[in-house]
Amino acid sequence: MNLVLRARVDRGTLVPVQPVPLPEGEVVEIEIRMPNEPLTGDSWDALWKQFLARARSGLHIPDEALEREHLYNDGR
Repeated sequence: MNLVLRARVDRGTLVPVQPVPLPEGEVVEIEIRMPNEPLTGDSWDALWKQFLARARSGLHIPDEALEREHLYNDGR
């Protein structure tokens, strides 16, 4: 099975940016390649569609919950 995953480095550890479809304890071989091309319009569209596919629906957040006073705890 071949699989391409995007990951970020966090204090020297590779952290996948998406869930990994592998069983716990699976041993894999990793080849490190730096992305060498910027995201194009098509790439952004694909990422946006992936984001929307994971979005939750039916949530209701009252407008006042999004006011600054509720978002930040600055001691006021």
